[in-house]
Amino acid sequence: MLTPEFDDLPDERLSVNTAPADGVDGVQSFGFSRYRRYRPHLPEHTHPECFEINFCRRGVLVFESAGTAHAVKPGHIFISKPDEPHHLTTNINGLSLYWMLVKFPPEGGTPLLGLTATEANALRRKLSGIGSPCFPVQDDVRILFREMFAAYKMPKKDPFRSVRLKSAALRILLSVIRDSGDRPRKTFMNAIVRTARQISEHPEMRYTLADLARQANLSLNRFSTLFKQATGLPPHKMIVLQRLKKARELLLETSTPIAELAYSLGFASPRHFAGEFKRTFGTCARAVRSLRHCANPDGREGIGAVRDGASPPERSNVRTHSE
Repeated sequence: MLTPEFDDLPDERLSVNTAPADGVDGVQSFGFSRYRRYRPHLPEHTHPECFEINFCRRGVLVFESAGTAHAVKPGHIFISKPDEPHHLTTNINGLSLYWMLVKFPPEGGTPLLGLTATEANALRRKLSGIGSPCFPVQDDVRILFREMFAAYKMPKKDPFRSVRLKSAALRILLSVIRDSGDRPRKTFMNAIVRTARQISEHPEMRYTLADLARQANLSLNRFSTLFKQATGLPPHKMIVLQRLKKARELLLETSTPIAELAYSLGFASPRHFAGEFKRTFGTCARAVRSLRHCANPDGREGIGAVRDGASPPERSNVRTHSE
């Protein structure tokens, strides 16, 4: 039986594919996902002609879209637009989210949630016009997702069932539009996106907050505020996250000793790197490296060994005015 909070479910994902009899035309599916253990990140994908609404219930979800990582904290939304490539990069223990897929019908098709064509087009324009894909929402969004599941488990012959489903789905969309307002101006946001993409593509570089703010033509405080608003993370935490993702790639693709790899990516010590890696991905760096050794059984380099006489390369710590 479906329950609003799902705390006793052994499964990690509960998906509801709607049918015409449910009376929620346009809502393709909705669901709840919880990761009780670490799982490999999902491949990049799209939802043709669909808007996907993701609400973070617990943990920090990291979605990547258009080369930019967005950290979605509890109470935040991540919205992907039709045919927009994206994927969830962190599926670690404790993460949970609600989600909903909405497809607007073609001209002459069955009206979305019973709206007129004019009303549906207005709703589509509002959703398409949302700037940053990640932003906080009021708590009514969480309550409305719970309402959808509560309504779905009502007897199918009860006419009030479809009324509750329609109402909850439409109110979720309206709440997302409401809370997406007051976004930063497009010029500033473009600068932030460029900076985030640079960090994603070159995490090993030495960055300072002052340099990043100057590059974006913003003050330190303004840059920090807009960066966190756009990505969900402060600049220095985004840099650490991207370095960890790069480290994960190198662990699987090279035989570079773990300690040397940690120093080359700017971590203070192998121990610091190991702690951050486990906290982010839910598994240790040695376990990830062992996957490469399984694929290459003749590999001879010891895991985590430091070459004799080698000294750590110059650290590329991130310094901010508030640290």
